[in-house]
Amino acid sequence: MLTINPRRALEDHIEKSNNDGWSAIHIEPHSTSNLLVWVAQLAVLVLTLGIWTWGAGYMVLFEKEV
Repeated sequence: MLTINPRRALEDHIEKSNNDGWSAIHIEPHSTSNLLVWVAQLAVLVLTLGIWTWGAGYMVLFEKEV
């Protein structure tokens, strides 16, 4: 969170994929709506003293002409 800008990281990956011939045709933010997953994330955050937990990201669909 302090060293990586998630939006810039996503843009960099999409740009690299575009240069490799892939096209991003759909980008959807992923969020956790499951209470059990949310509780597990909170537990991991507490056990690691606030240092680490996993979180939501993005689902990106790429296509490439062959």
